[in-house]
Amino acid sequence: MKAEFARELCCPAPECKGAELVLDAHQIDIIRYKVGPVEEVRTGTLTCCVCGRAYPIEEYVPSFEQLFPPDLREEAEYWSKWYGFMWDRGHFGYFDLRLPRAPLIAEGIEVLDPSSLDQKDPDGSHSVLADHPLVRDAERILDVGCGTGWSSLYLARLGHKVVGFDPSTSNMRRAKRYAIVKGEYIEYLGAALGYLAFRPGRFDAIFALHSIHHVPRLREEMVVVRSWLRDGGAIAIDEHIHNDEVLGAIAGEMHAWARAEVYPKVRTLPSEELQKLPVAPHSSLEGAGSSEVISALIENFTLESFYGRYVSLDFFSFIYYISRNLDELLFHKQSAGASGHLVQGGHTLLNLDVRAYGYGADVLGRFYDLFSKAFPMGAEYVTLVGRKDDQQAAYPNALPQLATQLMRVDEQALRLPHREPSEIIADDEKVEENRRILDTAVASLWGDVEMLNNVVATKNTYIGKLERTVEVKNEHIRKLEHTVREQRKVLSASGRVLHLLNTVATLIKKRR
Repeated sequence: MKAEFARELCCPAPECKGAELVLDAHQIDIIRYKVGPVEEVRTGTLTCCVCGRAYPIEEYVPSFEQLFPPDLREEAEYWSKWYGFMWDRGHFGYFDLRLPRAPLIAEGIEVLDPSSLDQKDPDGSHSVLADHPLVRDAERILDVGCGTGWSSLYLARLGHKVVGFDPSTSNMRRAKRYAIVKGEYIEYLGAALGYLAFRPGRFDAIFALHSIHHVPRLREEMVVVRSWLRDGGAIAIDEHIHNDEVLGAIAGEMHAWARAEVYPKVRTLPSEELQKLPVAPHSSLEGAGSSEVISALIENFTLESFYGRYVSLDFFSFIYYISRNLDELLFHKQSAGASGHLVQGGHTLLNLDVRAYGYGADVLGRFYDLFSKAFPMGAEYVTLVGRKDDQQAAYPNALPQLATQLMRVDEQALRLPHREPSEIIADDEKVEENRRILDTAVASLWGDVEMLNNVVATKNTYIGKLERTVEVKNEHIRKLEHTVREQRKVLSASGRVLHLLNTVATLIKKRR
């Protein structure tokens, strides 16, 4: 942490009302970043001049976790344990978008996602938000609930000055260590909304990816977040608002099939190793603020862009990719032994057919399109950009209306008591009709999959023919090169004879 950064922070204790924090630096290091050398406080304290609380700084990261209530401490511990497991096993794709991840590691599978093979930042909701003019032109960006810091690192590489925070202080320290290695200067804090305070108007934009749905009393906290933005500043959000029951049921069946038919064949991590992961299926505050995401944003910002999407089946592309490469994965597993890894060199994928991943994504996109047409007012995630001012929005009518409708759909879903699938079927007269629509769509998609498989087979056959043709041509070229070399030898010998004859003729002329 830079020493001058302390002046931008206030004591977040409620009784202190933004009191000044006094820095006591115990150790200062000079770190060489891409922007140049930076003096940072490695260890020290930030002490409130009103309440006297001393907030520690360790490994360049200040921590405010002493203020956390038990449920937030449990939340932080959950993610510390989860991503600490990834860190310890060298899966840095969870800390850097340019490296592949192991999406099924919780199933004991370390096969890597092929989406970052080119070591570049892949596209996604993060890049859509970052490319919005209000975000693209921002100098200082606050990354709310930044998890392992991958989004902060992404923004820093785009040239922004980034501050990121997350309740898991240990993850923030890991993110800081990684950023130092990569030469990107980022300020990280162990903190959470409600337990962090900045001076007003410090940021040009605020980023929040998959984080604020964990925040209780989100509508209250969003008022505070708004105060941290300058006038005209932007907030960019990609957030979970709802779990779709139909997609959830389909996803459950897909996972059940994969657990029976696919996962056991490529699993390499023993059960005792997996016990290091959190036991709970989700963190303690998962979904705590989902019902307030849209209302909190509409109340505090002018919407500039807005769209919803489904995500429950996103894993399909990866499962299809594994299933299409199962023989290759089995071969490498047997070669490596029962405890061998299905990765090479830490982050290099095996020689697998990565096209299957793209085919799976294409089929999934078609299914999501059909599902969106069948349920036009549904969404599981929303991606939006808002602006802090009272000027007219770029889309003043459609966006708030669409957002409000989604919010109402979401609130109705959240008010429904838990029901077993049989009860839902008995109560809903449209289920059978929707099921027929989905069955037709799924049948069509499997037809597309089979068509794509045939296309792949045809392409592979054609590629094989091309490779054989190339081999024949290469052999012909080698023969021609040999012939040319022999001809050059003959020409060289002929040249020497001609030179000798010319020399003899010249001597004869001189003697005459």
